[in-house]
Amino acid sequence: MEETTLPQLVNLLGLERFQDRSWELRACSALTGAGLPEALQSLRSLLKSRSHCVST
Repeated sequence: MEETTLPQLVNLLGLERFQDRSWELRACSALTGAGLPEALQSLRSLLKSRSHCVST
């Protein structure tokens, strides 16, 4: 299995089109779980900051 680099993912997913959006890529392994806690913490922080921006 070949590793995909973060710049390759940005290109493959076309994320450069979303300059007006908040997005972040984190390296993690589905096989070993390496990097998963950090990725989930990053997601938690993004969602928390987004909840402050959304009016109810």
